[in-house]
Amino acid sequence: MKTTVEFLDAAKSRLGIARDTDLARAIGLSKQQISQLRSGVNCFSDETAKRVADVLGIEAPYVIACAYSERARDPEIKGVWVKIAEAFATIALCAGVGVGAPAS
Repeated sequence: MKTTVEFLDAAKSRLGIARDTDLARAIGLSKQQISQLRSGVNCFSDETAKRVADVLGIEAPYVIACAYSERARDPEIKGVWVKIAEAFATIALCAGVGVGAPAS
């Protein structure tokens, strides 16, 4: 399972950009929002998770489930979201659908 920061870094790599300002522009956020995501102040909204998944060419439900896992404060609920993300990753793998960042 990936974290918000890992998804952001993968998106930058996929787009061939180095600056968070350029990433923010590419996914429709402000530089401040990217900083808040990186510092853990905020997690991906469903819409941002979908945009990041689109940039990465992976399935949005996986990114959304990972975001919900990060967002959860209750360990039991966090565990539920981790299982959902892992289950989706397994299903996607069996179906030949990507859930990880494509190899660079």
